[in-house]
Amino acid sequence: MTVGNQAHLDFRYNDVSVSNVFAPTSAGIWENFSTSWNSGEQTLVTLKIIDLNNAYGGNDFALDDISFTANGSTK
Repeated sequence: MTVGNQAHLDFRYNDVSVSNVFAPTSAGIWENFSTSWNSGEQTLVTLKIIDLNNAYGGNDFALDDISFTANGSTK
């Protein structure tokens, strides 16, 4: 959700960018977002969310309900 200026978020798993998304243009509107990632042999993940909009002041956004779920078979 945008709170001030529109955020441009870069989602990174283990320092690899998996998706760039813009927050809604209007403040106060929640928008769903999802992406897929194949962990391969990795058993740990570091999630980084970086705001690429570096405007000074009012550059605020809100996140809620972040989750990881298994998708597909495991070996």
